[in-house]
Amino acid sequence: METNFGREAMISLDAKARSARLAALRVALMDRLSNEASASEFFAQSHALVEELRALGHDRWSFDSDGEEFETWCGDWTRSGGGPLTITFRYPLQVEVAWRED
Repeated sequence: METNFGREAMISLDAKARSARLAALRVALMDRLSNEASASEFFAQSHALVEELRALGHDRWSFDSDGEEFETWCGDWTRSGGGPLTITFRYPLQVEVAWRED
């Protein structure tokens, strides 16, 4: 995954530039998911992408999932509000990316 999607790179942007970067991140994540994957393969792929985001400095923890159609990842909400990036993966091939402004 590109380093311009890293936590520090995203934090340093103004709101307009960050919005564009988040849109690019959404596209990059969707491009990396297989459109012919089973649900279990899709979520295995999404977990690998979450690990890449962790390596780029994003605090990612599973927040919610129904185990079949969606899972949401966000910062550790038990520590000072967690990170500002939230990502939801929806099977079969949908990604939602959001940034919480403090």
